[in-house]
Amino acid sequence: MGGKGAFLPCWCVGRAKRAVAECGAYADTNPGRASRFPAKFSVLYPIKNLPIGIQSLIELRAFNGIYVDKTQLVHQLVTTGKYYFFARPRRFGKSLLVSTLKELFKGNKAVFAGLWIEDQWDWSQTSPVIHISFDAVDYQTDSLAEALTYELARCAALYDLVLTSNSFKRQFQDLLEKLHAKAGRVVLLIDEYDKPIIDYLETSALDTAKTNRGVLREFYSILKSADEQLRLVFITGISKFAKVSLFLHLNNLNDISLNKNYAALAGYTQTEIETYFEDYLKAAEQDLTLSREELLDKMKFWYNGFSWDGTTRVYNPFVTLSFFDNREFRNYWFSTRSPNFLIEQMRKHGQFAIENTPVNSVIFDKFDIEDIELVSLLFQTGYLTIKARDVEPGSYILDYPNHEVRQSMYQFLLDDLVPTVRRIGSYRTDTG
Repeated sequence: MGGKGAFLPCWCVGRAKRAVAECGAYADTNPGRASRFPAKFSVLYPIKNLPIGIQSLIELRAFNGIYVDKTQLVHQLVTTGKYYFFARPRRFGKSLLVSTLKELFKGNKAVFAGLWIEDQWDWSQTSPVIHISFDAVDYQTDSLAEALTYELARCAALYDLVLTSNSFKRQFQDLLEKLHAKAGRVVLLIDEYDKPIIDYLETSALDTAKTNRGVLREFYSILKSADEQLRLVFITGISKFAKVSLFLHLNNLNDISLNKNYAALAGYTQTEIETYFEDYLKAAEQDLTLSREELLDKMKFWYNGFSWDGTTRVYNPFVTLSFFDNREFRNYWFSTRSPNFLIEQMRKHGQFAIENTPVNSVIFDKFDIEDIELVSLLFQTGYLTIKARDVEPGSYILDYPNHEVRQSMYQFLLDDLVPTVRRIGSYRTDTG
């Protein structure tokens, strides 16, 4: 844990030391490092860790990390549909969500102990799971086609299956058929489906993005004829720009990205902040010398406000955990990703004033490699969010979600402008 270091509030230091002493352990413990206590003391030592960067449910639970329970929504998701697409910006918990689905269908009841779904699920009914995260697929070293061939072979080996075809398309088909025959209907989880395209959106690499789009189109085309072999398909990504091109063959995907029923599926609501982070709120109050009301108001101003239905507002998990770790109001959004491509597009379109932008719902799907829509790009990457639904059906007002993101964009634009101003100043000086 970084920043000022993890903490143990003063009201809990004595209790923690007594708990360790009672267990016959050495009591001279750094009370600011919860993770140093052995796991067997977790009942006596109630402070849970901040799971910064942890994307695996198994790892999070073993780490004694805070898990904001989304399993009631997960249950609703898996019991009411079959094909889903879910888009959110980076660091919004999509990978942890996919990991949760994976462990659920594998029947790993232990990691769901104490969660809503624990006694709402038939743990005896398991399914084979194919989990592909494009963040872990090495398409930078090899071509995407070659990388997919390796990834499919890896997935097959987990179930002692061998794929003999040299074509990734045929391999994918074989994997679904053989896995279904061996273990039943398959759960297919694909995380960051669009990463092999997004990584190459700069003008100089656009040909690679187009090539990868074609490969992925072929890859996903297998799914249309595999309906009987599949129990669930859940695909996540950052953007919907390639949706029409990629999923021509998979037109039965239920896009829940703007569905009000799943507006809180990723991210932390205000209620969740106040429920799951009580100990960290107390520590922030002490460090910042703020009352609870003052602290929550300031957190809302800085970090709350992301919305995909115009009503439900959530915090970015990475930013929230970073704030609680450091207990300082500052910008954590910078570290999520450099927006050089966004700035390039804003410069290209000559559009920098993006506050309170009225749009039609068509804008959310109007996004392709050859014709990038700036406002849609800003929305998909989290720099704009739905501030309100307009009176007209399908009409929205987009704006910065909060102070932190607004400040980030202003700083990025300023950093981009300053070198230009310096170059102009230098030119004027040189020419007298």
